[in-house]
Amino acid sequence: MKTGKRVIVVSFVVFALLCPLAYAEEGEPTKNWEWDLTPLYLWGVNMNGELTVANQTVPLVLDFDQIFDRLEAVFSLHFEGSYKKKWGFLFDIMHTNIADSATLPGPFSTAINVDFENTLVELGAIYRFYEKGRHIFEGLGGARFTNMDTEVTITSPIPILPSRLESNQEWWDPIVGLRYKWQISEKWKLTFRGDIGIGFGAGDTSDSTWNLIGLILFHPWKHVGFLGGYRALNQDYETGLGIQQFKYDMLMHGPVIAVNITW
Repeated sequence: MKTGKRVIVVSFVVFALLCPLAYAEEGEPTKNWEWDLTPLYLWGVNMNGELTVANQTVPLVLDFDQIFDRLEAVFSLHFEGSYKKKWGFLFDIMHTNIADSATLPGPFSTAINVDFENTLVELGAIYRFYEKGRHIFEGLGGARFTNMDTEVTITSPIPILPSRLESNQEWWDPIVGLRYKWQISEKWKLTFRGDIGIGFGAGDTSDSTWNLIGLILFHPWKHVGFLGGYRALNQDYETGLGIQQFKYDMLMHGPVIAVNITW
């Protein structure tokens, strides 16, 4: 089983362990905890960047409709808990498997096929440090885990080029950020979040990473609603030299839509 698949299994276990906290021993919802679940959300990702494996660089510039055609697997989930509206946590996972191909520029017709699985997991703590009227400010800190299984197949008239390259990379980025919430009305709410990585390339972390999210939530019913917005995530990670080199420099951005469940 690949690491990305193991992460999904572990995520299900974590989610299963957290859900019972929402209920008291007698089965009644607790008054201290509030819960927020967004299952299988759709992030219409556009990719703009490069992937380098063993000195072979493949440009990945894909719009969502192109990615959708190349998408082989996808899984996503976002879950939050808030204790007495002061302290909380968040858990987010997104797993994608995309296959793409490209032709390198130059005098030789060199075709490259790329198959990669990308798993992103976020774990964070939330602290509400300011609330006045309908406006809320929260600080967050935690970590983002990235796992990438990459397989590159090269078809070239140059025999010295390797025909197949494989790489499995995973790394953790410590992150800190802020989140702002505006309760426009009983049924409408705006949320903005921004965070940056604080590893700055030290150890096995990204050289730079940042994340921005803007969402509008509409809850026509007490426990079920809808959300839509936009997310942009930038990651610049590099490790190894020569044949061991791996570099992932990517901006992923696009609209987000989902069903939102609260209780």
